[in-house]
Order: sequence, then C-alpha cells, then structure tokens
Amino acid sequence: MLGIGKKFPEFNLKGVVSADLKTAFIDVTHKSYEGKWLVVFSYP
Repeated sequence: MLGIGKKFPEFNLKGVVSADLKTAFIDVTHKSYEGKWLVVFSYP
C-alpha cells in the first residue's frame, strides 16, 4: 500500500465514466490526473 507522498506506478487502463454505452469508457493513464489527488479503486 502506498502512502501520502509516495509515487504511484505508471499505468494505462480503461475507466468507466457513464452509464451510456457509447460514452461509458475512457482511457486513463498515470498522466491523466497529474498534479491532482486521485483515489484508485479496483474490484476483481
């Protein structure tokens, strides 16, 4: 588990942002939220 001030590893994944199937998924990378706080949650 990473703590405050620790660097998160680089990543590239699909994120869900909508219930509309045409716009539901976006590509998210480690640079998408650079300089901002981010909570990463993963479920099996």
